[in-house]
Amino acid sequence: MAYFGKTNQPLFSDDCNICAKQSFYSKTKTVTQRNGSSVEIRQDIPYDGIKQAQDLIMEVTCLNWAHALLEMVYTFIGEWMDKNPRGKYKEIEVPELRFVKAGLAIEQVSEGE
Repeated sequence: MAYFGKTNQPLFSDDCNICAKQSFYSKTKTVTQRNGSSVEIRQDIPYDGIKQAQDLIMEVTCLNWAHALLEMVYTFIGEWMDKNPRGKYKEIEVPELRFVKAGLAIEQVSEGE
């Protein structure tokens, strides 16, 4: 599940806009309607805090490794292009990709709330 929102402090740049994610499981239940027919309803239920942390730590780690690998690829491409004249390889167009910045945030609630 993903939720768009704002933080009260910028996290990665001057922008306070974020997309918060939760890992979840789906549960299907059968509901009987007034007319006697049955309908299946699917619910997405967020995991508890420990499972959330396990899933999201893995995702953030993968994103950071993928970002590092992408940077290595662009460095390799840049060095290769410097050694090989661009006029010789006009048909090569390298798209500029990038990853979103990601981090793990844990909500903390004061005792009075």
